[in-house]
Amino acid sequence: MQTSSAFSFAQEQPQPETTGHEAEAAKPTLRELHEQYKPIVLEAVTQDIRYRNACGHSDYENAVIEGNAAIRRAVLGSDNMGLLRLYSDTPEFRHRLHREVIDETYPKLHELLRPLSDNDIDRAIQNWNGKIESKHAVVRYMKDHAREKDTAAWLAHEFDGGDGKTPFAVRPESPEGTVLPWPKVQRRIAQLIKEDRFYTQVEQDNLDDVDPIAIRETLAQRGIVDGHVVDPEKLDNDPFVQQVMRDVEAISRESVPADEPEQPSPHNLSLIHI
Repeated sequence: MQTSSAFSFAQEQPQPETTGHEAEAAKPTLRELHEQYKPIVLEAVTQDIRYRNACGHSDYENAVIEGNAAIRRAVLGSDNMGLLRLYSDTPEFRHRLHREVIDETYPKLHELLRPLSDNDIDRAIQNWNGKIESKHAVVRYMKDHAREKDTAAWLAHEFDGGDGKTPFAVRPESPEGTVLPWPKVQRRIAQLIKEDRFYTQVEQDNLDDVDPIAIRETLAQRGIVDGHVVDPEKLDNDPFVQQVMRDVEAISRESVPADEPEQPSPHNLSLIHI
């Protein structure tokens, strides 16, 4: 009996009423609605054929016109009454949706779908496999083997360990991408090296194009190993060193008194350890 009375008492107690302010606070804000619906429109617009064609093959103004039409198609085709009502009744929502969807989709679609150019091919080769040591190896190998038939296969193996049967891909993520046979890659690399463009400008600015192995090999050819002269005759006979010494002697004759001691031979000069 006591339990029943207690239950009846609880039922009789007045329940708190929801105020107008609380009900208003429970409604999503315009920002929240925008974040809720924008992904739906983005997905549809990104796949819109007419907008994609405009991004890849037309100028920016025409792409924006087609993009706005694609947004309207996306909203009308969504069958989402909340989105339709908000788009129709709220100019602030509608304008922001158009602005942000165009800003976020056009650059990506334009880069993905624009026609392939020679610069794209050069950039793909310059990017190589992302390893600067591999680019150094390519430059060293091409120095003596640029025109040899087997060099194409060597490049393919250096690039990704392949056997040369898989061609070199340019913009593989794009429908406008292409592939190059390795002999053509070989010829283009040779041309880029000749023009001093195989290394990117950023790599050159950062001195990443400096190859320590190539420097050591050059010094060894001149008789210098591990920072020490091991073959003075090679060093003395090196054309570059000979020219330097001739320049030094010419300057000395012009500016140093006759009783000054003779300049030391090049193999007695202090050497920087590479």
